Amino acid sequence: MRVLKILGCLLLFWAGFGCGAASFIRTQSRPLPAISQCTSTEICLTDPEVLGLITSVGLHLVPGLMPDIVARSPECVAIRNPKPEARVDLVFFPTRDLRNLLDLAPGDEKYVVGCFALMQKVADERGIRNWRIVSNGPGIQEIAYLHFHLLQQ
Repeated sequence: MRVLKILGCLLLFWAGFGCGAASFIRTQSRPLPAISQCTSTEICLTDPEVLGLITSVGLHLVPGLMPDIVARSPECVAIRNPKPEARVDLVFFPTRDLRNLLDLAPGDEKYVVGCFALMQKVADERGIRNWRIVSNGPGIQEIAYLHFHLLQQ
């Protein structure tokens, strides 16, 4: 009986490990963060970067769990901002793991263009006029994941 419990625990551990590994299979490769105290020569993840990585995994694996999904395309997902800064504040996330506009690589363009196309569609459908689009860079983003805010006061 004890052997069965041990085997069951090992099986459960490996199943969890496999699911965790599968969660990160489609994310952009990034260097592992330092476990110890960070110095200027080490690469460490900040809280926004960790949140961005988790968002990336969520967009790929469980997009249905994203809050208040407004629209979706193969390249982009739009949600209502949980902390709106304007009367209309919609957030558009590319479905590819991208950190910010200045880190784009060849092949990433279709995700940015896809987000702008989805913004146009949503703005037209909802009658959003006099809008502005904002994308913050590193150090300003609350999550270190490329996203655009479509705002209307």
